Amino acid sequence: MPSQSDEDQAAAVIAKVTGGKPVRRDDGTASGVRDFDLIFGDGHAEPLEVTQATLPELNKAIAAHETRRMQLIQVPGLSQQWHVFSSSVTPFKTVTPARLARMLLPLESSAVDTFILPGNARSLPKVSVQEAQALGLIAAFAHGGQHGRVVLSRPSDDREWIGAFENPGQYALAAVEELAGKADNQRKLAVRGGADSHLFIWIDERNFLPWADLRSKLPSKAPTLPAEITNVWLATTVYDRIICWRYADARGWSSWEGTI
Repeated sequence: MPSQSDEDQAAAVIAKVTGGKPVRRDDGTASGVRDFDLIFGDGHAEPLEVTQATLPELNKAIAAHETRRMQLIQVPGLSQQWHVFSSSVTPFKTVTPARLARMLLPLESSAVDTFILPGNARSLPKVSVQEAQALGLIAAFAHGGQHGRVVLSRPSDDREWIGAFENPGQYALAAVEELAGKADNQRKLAVRGGADSHLFIWIDERNFLPWADLRSKLPSKAPTLPAEITNVWLATTVYDRIICWRYADARGWSSWEGTI
């Protein structure tokens, strides 16, 4: 769920692009209420709901990594320093020095300094592969430094972004259709009389695939939208600027970039 500051920022972007004045509807005291109405100069109103495209499992894993302060771990017996990469399925409570030793000591004994799963699993000691899989660890690299120290990275979205020449924006489109398809969003944006409605989607920067799309070309295809939603906005922040795409039924895709 986006924060209220995210919602206010979304409303400011739409106001800047459309000229409508955002009036907050959802004050947090009741469920099922849309976030804003956009009021235009002629007095007509268009509903606006703000949501977020995120990866809940990844965010939960990042929080667990930070809560347990797992970045630096001393592992007795190691002759090198290791950088180990976790994932969204890493059970951080069970990542102990003893289990890291069971994974890394056989690598050192075999003179292996690079470990990537599933890439070179067949050439690695079996016990190391089994331990890494059980801990959700996806890579490890040995390098100079303080021997016996393991740097455990926080998890990230490790999916590979593939820019599609024939279907640009494919991951952003998938995010649009998933969130536009949610019954709650449709209910909040249902209006009588054929007025436009707006679904604004913040792309969490940790959600790498659609985030990377927004830094590339506009889609060439229209999203499949329910009747309740006529305008979709996708936005993310890159450094101190907002990149925003808009799809409108009557006009297709357009983009906006700037600050609020």
